[in-house]
Amino acid sequence: MRSTGINRVMFVATLAFLHDRVRGDTEVTCVVMESCVLPCKFHAGSDILIHWIDMTTGNIVHSYYYDKDQFKKQDQRFRNRTSLFKEQISRGNASLRLTRVETGDQGKYKCHSSTPEKEATSFVNLKVEDAAPVTSTSVLLSSTQLNFPTQGSVDGNPELTISCLSSEECVLPCQFASDGKGARVMWYKKKAVVSCTRYGNTSFVVGHNSPADKYKGRTDLYADQVLEGNASLVMRNVTPNDQGKYFCITMTAPRTDESGVITLVVKALVQEVDIESNGDSVTCRAGGIYPEPTLTWSTDPPTDTQLLQNQTKSQKNKFGFYDIQSSLRLTECDAANRTIICSVTSDTSEKRAFLKHEASILASPGSNAKVPCSLPPSTLQSFNLTWRFRPSDPILSISFTGQKSSVKVWDQWKPHVFNDPSAKRSLHLHNLKPEHQGTYTCEVRTPEETYITWTELTVGQDSEHIYIYVIIALCYFLCMSYGMVVFLSCKIRGLKKARRQEETSNQVTEVLDVAEGSENSQSVENTDEG
Repeated sequence: MRSTGINRVMFVATLAFLHDRVRGDTEVTCVVMESCVLPCKFHAGSDILIHWIDMTTGNIVHSYYYDKDQFKKQDQRFRNRTSLFKEQISRGNASLRLTRVETGDQGKYKCHSSTPEKEATSFVNLKVEDAAPVTSTSVLLSSTQLNFPTQGSVDGNPELTISCLSSEECVLPCQFASDGKGARVMWYKKKAVVSCTRYGNTSFVVGHNSPADKYKGRTDLYADQVLEGNASLVMRNVTPNDQGKYFCITMTAPRTDESGVITLVVKALVQEVDIESNGDSVTCRAGGIYPEPTLTWSTDPPTDTQLLQNQTKSQKNKFGFYDIQSSLRLTECDAANRTIICSVTSDTSEKRAFLKHEASILASPGSNAKVPCSLPPSTLQSFNLTWRFRPSDPILSISFTGQKSSVKVWDQWKPHVFNDPSAKRSLHLHNLKPEHQGTYTCEVRTPEETYITWTELTVGQDSEHIYIYVIIALCYFLCMSYGMVVFLSCKIRGLKKARRQEETSNQVTEVLDVAEGSENSQSVENTDEG
């Protein structure tokens, strides 16, 4: 177990200089000699490992594994200046607190977290500025009528932009000077109260502000860290409607602090692309995306895109996400000879769906059939495969993870399906019945793509009987043909024989006529002589 953790440390340190493809870096601005929070979230689990790495030098800023901090390989420049929010690690918070910020701390930082189930990597760009003179701002704490600037900074603190994914928790950082006795923390967006909470002795606070309904149940603070000066806000289930400028206001007995403007930018990746066949058209759809995506059609082998006539519609739902759908008119030639490809792209992600029509299959009742499935050309290590009938009725599902696989067959199909992992290539059906006639789909989903194979199965008369009928019909045809040939041959021979007899009769008649003529001539001559 311990060697595994050390190996992870060496692996991450070795890869620190490599360029990673990320969905968008978080921008954080901090002030010299003050504390700063570099936000980082991950999917919580067991055996957690966290590494913060300075991408400028490749050195480790902070490490955590075996359920404790590991300082053996930490860069000496960060010694005694870094910490994690320990009580929040189990909830997926890997944010780094950096104290006594120096000008040399400016740069890009990498947060790498992993569990046996999943790994995650994010980046934070840290900008360090000199302390600015404090300016006054009018705030009426007992009322929601707050006087906030529309742009720029508050109390000399610079503006901060935080990018969050809708599928993850979002942390808006806020630090303040705490006396460790009591504090009131308020978060606002424009004049709407996002969060308002008291900690410790807050007898100096008058009044209370209730959060707006749309934020209730979606926000938290790190309660065990507030009196240590951490007023960062955790937001869940963020939507594009949550985008905008936020302000953090903290009150302690001696003072009131305000954060700079924190601008929240929300992005929603393309999660899944669904594609299905509808007679002479193909429909592709995806939803819950932000900003607005684009949808394009193509084929394999390629065809002229101008021939791919489609109607595409994109609209925003009540949460601010975009849903997009497109229908493609398909010719019979296109459906039979090409794989149809639908691509949905946003500015941060892209996913594709493939649809292929296989040749129809004819089977007889009680017989077996093998329905094909088209897998991606590259070998996949992990994916999910589902066989369906007509096409919402599930038949069989297979989950592949590395060399392991698990198979599930729905009860009504168990008498007709061979249960084995080879179903990823084809579905083996047996003891077919007429009610099994219809459309079969093989659906393969990977993290980036979806593959659908569409096959029509016809369960008709017993194929052996059909063959017998065909043979009998063929024999009958041959016999009739042979009989006709014999009849015609006999007829022709009869006609030829009759013609020859007629010709012979005519010749005999001519000979007799000649002989009779000769006899008549001799008789006349004898009469004359007498």
